[in-house]
Amino acid sequence: MPKVKYFSEEDVLNRIMLLFWSKGYAGTSLKDILDEVKIGKQSLYNSFGDKQSIFFHCLELYKTRSMEILEQMNSEEADFSDLENYFMKLHSAFSMESPEHKACMVGNTISNTMTSEDRHLVKFAMEYLGLIEKAFFNVLSNAKEKGQIREDIDTKEAALYLLNNGYGLGVLARAGYSKKRLRSMVRFMLSTLK
Repeated sequence: MPKVKYFSEEDVLNRIMLLFWSKGYAGTSLKDILDEVKIGKQSLYNSFGDKQSIFFHCLELYKTRSMEILEQMNSEEADFSDLENYFMKLHSAFSMESPEHKACMVGNTISNTMTSEDRHLVKFAMEYLGLIEKAFFNVLSNAKEKGQIREDIDTKEAALYLLNNGYGLGVLARAGYSKKRLRSMVRFMLSTLK
């Protein structure tokens, strides 16, 4: 007879994801995880595997939630206002003045954990970044058709430009730039497309 789990895997994974997001992979010990979720070590391993497997489960959860945010930008109706809304929410979330400040979990992982030898992590990061780039490309293509951005804008290159600048905002936020300065950077970045 299988053992009954007395915890929600989704809740546990969410709590671990927030821990990794806040402290990073290297900064999060197994003890930290167990203290946070208050379940036994064996139950944790039976549900999610070792620390590296747990981390990948958390990255997948983060990706799923991020894709929900990008869903509107992938729609046929998406336009420049969706891009503006995305970046305004992004700079607010990245701001040190925001209590939930953590920058992007995938961006943090790329900056702090990933090496070129981490093939699985590199593959995950490239797929994740590709999905964001695709959403930006969709919005920019729609915006160009609607006359919301300049006609001479190369939407493929502009999508990469936005991807790069989005992650740059996270770095600057972690360095301590204020919400006001981040907002100013977002406005300038988007104005270069109009």
